[in-house]
Amino acid sequence: MMRTYHEFSSRSPLVLAGMVALFLNLAAVPSEADTVIEWSPERDGNSQAYTAEGLDLRLSSAKAGQIARPRLQISTADGVSTIVVGPEQAFSAGASIRVTHLDSIHSKIDVLFGAFTGGAHCCMEIKVISLIDRQWRIADLGDWDGDGMPEPRPVNGKSVLVFGDNDFLYAFAPYAFSATPLKILKVEDGQVVNVSADPAYKGLHRQNMVENQKFCAQKSNGGCAAYVASAARIGSLHDAWNFMLSHFDRQSDWNLEFCDVPGKDKCARSVSFKSFPEALEWFLHKHGYIQAAQLPGAQEASGPPVQAPAGAADEVPLEQQGGTFVIPVRINGAITLPFIIDSGAADVQIPADVFSTLIRANTILPGDIVGRQTYRMADGSTREEPRFFVRELRVGDHVLRNVPASVGFAAGELLLGQSFLSQFDSWTLDNRRHVLKLVERSGTTSTAGSPAGDVFRPGPTAMVTTPPPNVTPGMQSAVLCGRQVNYAIDPSGSSTGFLGVWAGNWNNPGRLCGGLIVEKIDPHGAADVIYVFGPSQSGSRFPWRQQQRIGTVSDGKLRFEDDQGSTFTFYSGGYDQLNATFISRSGRLSGSFQKSR
Repeated sequence: MMRTYHEFSSRSPLVLAGMVALFLNLAAVPSEADTVIEWSPERDGNSQAYTAEGLDLRLSSAKAGQIARPRLQISTADGVSTIVVGPEQAFSAGASIRVTHLDSIHSKIDVLFGAFTGGAHCCMEIKVISLIDRQWRIADLGDWDGDGMPEPRPVNGKSVLVFGDNDFLYAFAPYAFSATPLKILKVEDGQVVNVSADPAYKGLHRQNMVENQKFCAQKSNGGCAAYVASAARIGSLHDAWNFMLSHFDRQSDWNLEFCDVPGKDKCARSVSFKSFPEALEWFLHKHGYIQAAQLPGAQEASGPPVQAPAGAADEVPLEQQGGTFVIPVRINGAITLPFIIDSGAADVQIPADVFSTLIRANTILPGDIVGRQTYRMADGSTREEPRFFVRELRVGDHVLRNVPASVGFAAGELLLGQSFLSQFDSWTLDNRRHVLKLVERSGTTSTAGSPAGDVFRPGPTAMVTTPPPNVTPGMQSAVLCGRQVNYAIDPSGSSTGFLGVWAGNWNNPGRLCGGLIVEKIDPHGAADVIYVFGPSQSGSRFPWRQQQRIGTVSDGKLRFEDDQGSTFTFYSGGYDQLNATFISRSGRLSGSFQKSR
């Protein structure tokens, strides 16, 4: 039996957006045994029994005056039982349970038991109870600053739990303007292990870094702290640090005082700082994100690069991540990501999950996408992926414009392929010195001017027959959920009544605004779709998002999935009206959309 309910807390726009990035963009996939129970004594009674995955579970409330504590009793069919008591709460003793598998090697079953601690914003205190060798073992997972229970996330064949690092809350800004890097935990033989620094999880940190960079760019010191911390996890610390130095809020009056040595009841020794960068460096080292003296000279302005004559070799240092050497590549002047050099790849290639994140961050714009192309894989199979142009790609001091690029499999590697390498007379990897040697073609120069205050060494321009223009022919714009969206309708294919721009709302309590643009439907029913959602009124906690998806039209219905695997279905509701359903792991919504053009 499973009972669930959803209780939405009032969160700030920045913290909520960070939570959306963390718990939607990195959507988890529940394990085969995964049951969630939400218990409230006011709704379900002071003592309630449940059965899940072969376990008998009883939740009850132990009260002492106005203080209550949730109590969980677990029993197996053969009589192995234990009792766990949650934190003290005022007046109520609600609790959440997730019955799942976190450690398939040692544990027969695992139970997550969480209860709200009663703070103004944060948090739910969570314990994990594991059945190992006919004994229940209890471990503390710490505090969870999210709605509902955390979901196990399978990565490389192992289940992990992805939290926000709550040490960053209130550290550099009020809660309303705080953001967090990721804390990644796994349960092994009844023990909780922090694996946040494991290179296997760099893809999760990379997406979190991209999201937090947007907040840093808005002069949010809370966002800048989380951005730099996430970048440190994937080996991009120095680029992120320099970006932070250009964007942090120098006028902030937040008290930069921290506890260096905790005492029994209060801090035994505190430290304070005058500047945000100084405080951030100390904080990152204190909490294990960087090594001591890892940032000397990071605040110094670097001088202009030495100009080399055309045809001379230039060396770009490689960086080691785990057992792989990567090269930092700056995309559209906005973000630096670690690429692997792959001469067998036709294009610069970006994994689908990173591509979607860069679109949401407006690092890649709708006008950069120039269609789809079919690729033949090594096993002889084919797949169709979007093609786009990187408006500016920088490697070391070399800048290329309008570089052809493609989208690879989700969670794959970032590849620096022939659309970059072929623009040089020659290139060589020096495995002994770990550098990439690039020899420019004689007489090549960059076609675009350098940003003010930055000095670029002239670099080649990627040779393409038709670079993407600034304005695509037939491009139009519409305001959906309060923001402008660019699109281009192609009427040459099939219409089936879906082609055009649609606006509406969903039936959730906040009346989430939705927007649908169907740009093209080919004769086989494949549809190019732009989907938008956002707040329906000012002050709403919902963020604004835009996604480009490929859908299918069949049996009078348009269907597509978002980047979290949730399903959208649209069908005719009358003249110039579409009815819609949305189905995700957390529930189902319905909506109504009107054609606006």
